[in-house]
Amino acid sequence: MPINPKQNGLATLWLVIIGFVLIAGSGYWYYVDYKRSDAGRKNYGSKIECEIKTFKLCMPILCGYKCPADFKIIWLPVGLPLPATPSVPYVENEEWMRQQEAKRLEAEIATWKTYRNEEYGFEFKYPSDWMINNNSSTYIILGNYSNDQISVEARKLQTGQNLETETKYIGLSKTQKILVDNSTALRGQSIGGEGDDSFTDLVFVEHSGTLFVVSGGDVKNTQSILNNMLSTFKFLK
Repeated sequence: MPINPKQNGLATLWLVIIGFVLIAGSGYWYYVDYKRSDAGRKNYGSKIECEIKTFKLCMPILCGYKCPADFKIIWLPVGLPLPATPSVPYVENEEWMRQQEAKRLEAEIATWKTYRNEEYGFEFKYPSDWMINNNSSTYIILGNYSNDQISVEARKLQTGQNLETETKYIGLSKTQKILVDNSTALRGQSIGGEGDDSFTDLVFVEHSGTLFVVSGGDVKNTQSILNNMLSTFKFLK
């Protein structure tokens, strides 16, 4: 039996109407669920933090929180695994994250090499793929093939010299007192010269009459390595 052209056109029209309704409904749901007011939303500093605390993949529809602007639509979680039980309180999740990061850091540093200086009595670990220039016992330079560098300088303090006198006129910003192997240290940043907007991470440590100056190079490239090196810094005297 031949198909009536009018019936065929009517069926096509109904398909178009149904498709339009489905698309409109999906768009409305997306708008209500995802584009709702920011009230009650939270900003998180990283993808992992957002996903662990919301127990959702941070994709436009699934993540019910306002995540950082650099989230990618089809980004999948990497690095730390998500907790198995969403009922774990956020505070415990944060502790879990710290524990996992500590384990990861410990495993990473376990593969590092050790530099030991008998004359000035100190040692530290550095990445196994970094090279070291230790022709001088007072000035050690470490670097990689990307031209990232970290240097360690050791110099004896004279009478009247101490951590405060040696750092007073350097002009550091973002200064903070820290401990390096239980010795008092001052950490801060210094800006590059004219036309150079990079910041250098500097750490000054006073121990047994010696001032140790650790320079981390450009903060953007070496801060993580420097932090890990400082955690392994040991004084032998």
